Order: sequence, then C-alpha cells, then structure tokens
Amino acid sequence: MILVVFLPIFCASDVVCESHGSWRPFIPPKNIKEVNVPSNFEDALKSSAFVDKTGFIREFFASKEPLYISAPHGFGKSTTIDMLKKFSEAKVDVNGTLIDRKSTRDYNMFLDKRLEVTRDSSFFSKHFCQYPVLELRFKYLMASRSLGEFERFFRAVVVVASKEHSYLTRSSKLTKEERQRYSIIYNNTLKSAPEAMAKEMTALLHAHHKKKCIVLIDDFDSSLVQVLGSHRIFISDVQAIFEMLQKFLTVVVKKNGHLEKALVTGCVHLVSEAAENPKDVGIRNVIFGEDEKIAQYFGYTNDEVMHLCRKTEKDCQLDVLQAWYGGYAVRTSSMKLFNMISISEFFKTGNISGYWAGGNATEGLDFIFNYKIIGDEVRRALSYSTLLRIKLEYPFSRVFSVKAIVGLVEKARAFYEGKDVDSLMSQKELLLKYLTDHGYFSAWYDVARNKEVFSATIPNYEVRGLLDGFIYTPLFFEGKYNLTEVTIDAFVQSLFNLTQDESGYKDLAMAMSKLIAYVPTIEGAAEWIRMLAVFADYSQKFEYIGREMLPNKEEGQNLIIITREPEQPNGKGLRTGILIRVMTDEGSAQVALADILRHGYQGIFEEKLKMLPIGNKILIGMHLASDQLVSMRYLNGSTNIEQARNATSYQK
Repeated sequence: MILVVFLPIFCASDVVCESHGSWRPFIPPKNIKEVNVPSNFEDALKSSAFVDKTGFIREFFASKEPLYISAPHGFGKSTTIDMLKKFSEAKVDVNGTLIDRKSTRDYNMFLDKRLEVTRDSSFFSKHFCQYPVLELRFKYLMASRSLGEFERFFRAVVVVASKEHSYLTRSSKLTKEERQRYSIIYNNTLKSAPEAMAKEMTALLHAHHKKKCIVLIDDFDSSLVQVLGSHRIFISDVQAIFEMLQKFLTVVVKKNGHLEKALVTGCVHLVSEAAENPKDVGIRNVIFGEDEKIAQYFGYTNDEVMHLCRKTEKDCQLDVLQAWYGGYAVRTSSMKLFNMISISEFFKTGNISGYWAGGNATEGLDFIFNYKIIGDEVRRALSYSTLLRIKLEYPFSRVFSVKAIVGLVEKARAFYEGKDVDSLMSQKELLLKYLTDHGYFSAWYDVARNKEVFSATIPNYEVRGLLDGFIYTPLFFEGKYNLTEVTIDAFVQSLFNLTQDESGYKDLAMAMSKLIAYVPTIEGAAEWIRMLAVFADYSQKFEYIGREMLPNKEEGQNLIIITREPEQPNGKGLRTGILIRVMTDEGSAQVALADILRHGYQGIFEEKLKMLPIGNKILIGMHLASDQLVSMRYLNGSTNIEQARNATSYQK
C-alpha cells in the first residue's frame, strides 16, 4: 500500500502562510528513509553544511572527570567521537613505532582547514597525536535474546576494538607475557568479562606508549532500546545486562589507573543508583541542553544555521528551517539547537522535507503511544501545542537506573501478555523521559514544592509529523473510544463495497452510525477524518489514502481514497477514487458536498491524483449528528449536484 500525504516543498511564501496559522504540516510518509550525517569526521569536513565544532576538544581535555554526554540521534555524537580519535590518537606503524605526526593525513587535515583547535599552538602541540585511544562502538551490542548472547556480543565489541592495535603482537615495549595477554583478547580465546578485557587493553596500551589511554565509547545506551522492544528476554537477564553495563563503566571509565580521559555518549544516561548524589558517581554527566558550554557542540545553533544560510544565499528560509528542524531548548540560555541530520540534508538537496527518523528509538515500542499510557498527552501536545508538565517523584537525571529499567520492562511485559494498561500508566514519567532523550520533545526541568518538574514541548514540524504518525493508529483509537474490531471492520468493508455495489452507500451510512455510538461528534470533523483514514490505511484494502483541507476550512476534513486496480476477466480494471467530506453537528451533507464541488474537486482529483489514473470518481458529503444519525449526499461519476443522491442510516 502507498500512503501518500500532501507535504509541500517550501518556498519563501510558506513562511508567511504558516505565520498566519493557515498552514500546518501533515504526516510524513510512514516509510521515511533515514539519512545519516557522516559519522566519519573527514567526511563531515567535506559537507556543504560543515560547521567547526573542534572547540569541543578543548572542553574534553579541560574536564577533570570522564564525560558522559547524552544527546538525541542526529546531533553529532558519533562524529565527535571520530573527531577526538583523529585528533588525539598517536599514529604508529605496523610494529608500533611512532610516526612523525606532521607527516600524517590527520595533521594536514586539521591544519589545512584551519580548524579552531589549531589556533592555540601550545594546546595543539601538547595534545595532537599524543595518546593511545581505545574506541568502543556499542551500536551493535545486541541484547534481544538472552544474557549469554549479550555477553558474547559484548566481548566481541572489545575484540573489534583490540584489533585496531594489532601492532601490540610485535611490540618490543611489551613483555612476552603482555603480548600473550593481548593475543588472548585479540583471538577471544578465553571467556573473560568484557570489563576485564577492556581494562586489560588500556593497561597494554599504557605499557606500550608509556602514556595513559583515552577511552571513547559511542552508543553506550543502545541495549536499552533493544531490551524495551523485546518481549522474550527474561527479566533476570535484563537486570544482569544493565548491571554488567554499570560495572563496565565503573571498571573501565571511573576507576581505571590507566585512563587519561574518557568520553561516553548515548541518548540516555544509564545511571547507577549506587550513588546517593548523581554528582558523586566518578563521571561528569552532561544531559542534552542543560550545559550551555557543552550544548553548542551537539547540534547546530541558531547562529550556525544563520551563517550557513548566508553562505548559501538561503537567508529567506531561516525562519522555516527553525520551524522544521530547530526548537531544542538550552537551559538558562536563548540558544536553540537544530537536528544536524536534517540541516545537513537540507543544504545538500535544497528541499524542506522529513529526513530524521529518530534512530531506532521507537522500534517495537508501539505500546508507548497507547491512548491510556501517554498517547493522550502526546495527542494534546500535537493538537494544541500544549506544554506538558509532570511532577517527578525522584531526581529526573537518575530515572534510568537498573531498578527503573527492570521495572519498566516488567510492566511492558505485563501489558503485552495480559493487556495490563494500568501498570504501564504508572510509568508515564519514565516513558516521556525516554522520548525526550531521543529527541521527540524539547524539555527543561525546574523545582516546584521540593519536587522536580518535567516541562516539555514538541520542538518542530519534523518531529510533530513523526509523532503524529506514531500516535494515530488503530490501537490508539480503539483504546480511546473502546471500539470493537467488528465495528471497525464493518466501516472498512462498507467503504470498500462502494466500488462494487450502489447499495454500499446505505451500508456505509449505517456503519458510520454505529461508530458514532462510540465516538462523540464533539471531537470534530478533523478527528473523524483522521480516524477513518487510519482504519482505511491499516486495512490494506486500498492503494492510496490521503487527507487534504479545503481553503479557509478546518484542517483535515477531506478524506481521499483510491482503490487498487481491480482484477477483471480480461485483465486489470480502472481504479475508483473516493472523496469524503465530513461535517459534524453544524452543517449538513448537502453543504459538505457543495463545498467539495466549490473548493476541492478540481484541485484534488484533476491535479494531485494524476499519478494514479482513476476511472470512476465518487464524491460524498457526510453529516454526523449527535443522535447517531448519519446522512449522506453523494455523486457517482458526476459533478452536477442536481444529480446527487441521498443515503441515510437508521436512527437508534
């Protein structure tokens, strides 16, 4: 099935239109293709949207403690990791002998581009290519089946990192015993604990280089997404997995005598509950948007986007870029941050569109958007730009402790196995925190009556479109209105039957009448059209589903459906196009049909649907009354309103 929506490419006039409130974006395609910002720093340098973020290197070396920095997917964490590695790693030949750093590719790369970090010659000389670096990539650390599988993948992560230092097998600076210890790690011949293997690697690198090691860990929280989306892994294994991760952080990063500096990145902080004070954990936690000095290095800032617009003569699109990709707040600052994936792709293509897919943060987590869990909160935020405010029972920065994760997984499991919605409803704070950390909200925190308060808004149109698609599913409407599958199926089948038999119009009116028994008309025509579009789309019976608004009318009151090519004895037949306009208590089916003919018919069928030629065109004006009476005025293959026919449901 193709779900097509009218998501226009912007020009300058769109900014004016939006500012007057007459335009709002619709849902981007479900199969949105994720576009990745280059995680390789050298590739990023070549990008038309490159902004010099090497100032972060100073912050990294200035920090007295290891850094754990959280930011959503698409805000440059992996590129920053690669930048630090290229800047700080000592370059050696196959035997581990140091190479003159001035002859290296990285030296020329930093100097030729005149990057900010090179301006202080003493700092550059002191730190450039001076350290052994152990880079650990946790992105592919699988945890979806069992603790045993997790351990195997975990060891593999360390083994892969060790292979980047194969010169240690020939190092004359290591003893024979040390070289043997390296070979054990390299060949993965012993079932050692991952933290022991990683710490051993830092010790061996320290011994060879005579300098303490820099440890870089990317996507440290990747297992959280996998565990939340899995319904098979044992709860005891979940606890053991995250205890193992905490132990790894303690042994390798917090309490490692071979460590010079460390950077850990992730979307969320997996915080240990062992510390009474979050600041006393042996690591500096920097939560996205809370530290103005660090925030400027993760995401594009307002000034940086303005600079890129001026450089590419796109100044007139600055406001719409802010509306589409910006809006992430920085605490105690007027600074706003932009998603780097989307901005980079815009300057590459010149088109305003939905490029960011949020990583895999929502994969397998449909339950989050259940109406009774946090679906209603998100719906209100989508509909009215509502500011979400929730008082938290415990410090916000510590919610992703092992205890909290295990509790959330247990409640999610109960929901899937027994439809225990109430247990998950108690986790609203944690689930909103999860979505916020992954970039679906822009949040800040304050204190009210000795309790921390979570306040959040949807940052921009791109995220709004994604959340819109996540929220409005059959599961959402079934939960909101307690609809039965029988009632939904009756509506879908009657809609499908319009292409088969004239009696289908009466059946459709009756099916809609039954839906009204569950769904109040006071929700408005936009809610009705959205719900009907979702049911039709998920039924897989139609080829094209879309919504469109009429000029100066309430958004989303038109539903456009195109059938699949029907099978005929002599081949494929022509598709049927159906356009439905719904009106609730104020109005009538006659007015609804007249509006279609006056405003929408030519524009929708003759212009926007050329890509799917249709043979028969059905226009339906529908009126839903609060007494469950549904009246329809329809035209089949005609645009002459005098030829319109009526179909009315029975009244309960």
